[in-house]
Amino acid sequence: MTEPDSAVSDVASDAAYAAAFIANMGATVPTKTMRDVHYEDVAAAALAAMEDFEQAAIRLAKVPVTGRSRDGRVVVQVNAAGEVLAFHLRHGTLRWYDSATLGDVVTRTLRQAQEQARGRYQQEVDALVPREIVECQQVVQEALDRAALIDGTATGS
Repeated sequence: MTEPDSAVSDVASDAAYAAAFIANMGATVPTKTMRDVHYEDVAAAALAAMEDFEQAAIRLAKVPVTGRSRDGRVVVQVNAAGEVLAFHLRHGTLRWYDSATLGDVVTRTLRQAQEQARGRYQQEVDALVPREIVECQQVVQEALDRAALIDGTATGS
């Protein structure tokens, strides 16, 4: 799994876990409280928002980023998944560098472009995380904090 796929998968997994957690929070209570209804609403909204988020993240992962060597003789185009989309050597490059140096320049240029693509992708994906998912994560954290407090109190910790 590529890093962008992993980032999307992590958010999707967190949201799915949070939704299941929230949906089951009221399962042991015979009647639903306002909090249970709120949890269910938050979970449903988070799951609905995930589909749009995943599609946007997939599109962002495909956005090309161009990298150039310091002297501009080597130009590469990659995406956030690290795929090389294009590679170009300026005229005369093969005469300018010996083979070992050219290999180093190409490798360095590719790595820099891939790092830039991943960084840009991560920034844009972080900005796209739907508020419904953030709210869902907050609700789960609050529930876990309450449970820890109760457990701590029950055990005398």
